[in-house]
Amino acid sequence: MKSTLVFLVALGLLFSPAFAGGDDDYSGFRLKDTTPSGSEYSPIIMWNCDWDEEKGFQMHAEMDLETPFEENKDVEIYAYKPSTNEWSLVHTCINVDSDGKECDFYFPVVWGMSESEERGYVDLLRVELTDGEDVYSKTFNFYVSHTRTNREDVIYEKIDEFETMLAGCPAKEAEFSGIVSEAMALGAECQLDDSRTIVTNAINELKAYQAAGECEVVTEQPDAPKESIPSEVTKPGTEPEEAPAAEPVDTAPSTAAPATPSTEEGGSACPVGLVLLLAALAGFIRRE
Repeated sequence: MKSTLVFLVALGLLFSPAFAGGDDDYSGFRLKDTTPSGSEYSPIIMWNCDWDEEKGFQMHAEMDLETPFEENKDVEIYAYKPSTNEWSLVHTCINVDSDGKECDFYFPVVWGMSESEERGYVDLLRVELTDGEDVYSKTFNFYVSHTRTNREDVIYEKIDEFETMLAGCPAKEAEFSGIVSEAMALGAECQLDDSRTIVTNAINELKAYQAAGECEVVTEQPDAPKESIPSEVTKPGTEPEEAPAAEPVDTAPSTAAPATPSTEEGGSACPVGLVLLLAALAGFIRRE
């Protein structure tokens, strides 16, 4: 009987959390209350960064924590950022032991610069205790309703305007290559004013480059003229015969025949010769 009890105690110790290498769903971490509850009937309305301009929505949580150890341990609490896909430490509950301890804290619910609207359960909170290589943890999910805000819509509009202007100024693409990613990173942290300022400044700089003529202006190209169809098809590899050149046409003005010189009286010379001829003929008749 004694040997049986020893075996059972040893077996219990072997399969206890302390000897099981940790527990990723440890029952000693219990969530008492959150505001809102995060259930399907009382969802967390995640209006991204409108709860607080720089911090996002700060959610209050109350937890009962106990460890599998008699000595005091520190329990760390992590919050998940859906916008960056990261877990970050938000609170540490100190001096927790097997007797349990109540711990309340605030944690940020940040879903900045998301391009979609979603409703459903999301893992937002994780409680974790590390003892050597063993990790005891429990993850809590909440029902969220996520909607993009007007302030974020304005930033997206500014980004569209910037990208359109940059496409018309390719010479400056290298100078502005990191603007959009930097603006999105700031927006994901709910730093919306800084995000908008970065994009607006970039737009103003591009406008200055345009005014100085340092951007390539894209203009519409005129339609190319239609090619005329040749009257005779030339075979490939042959040169078309050239037509003989036309003889030059003399276009000089024609010269009028010189006029017969006139007598001093201004009459023609023909009547004077005729008179002399008739006089000679009359003299010849009289001599006969």
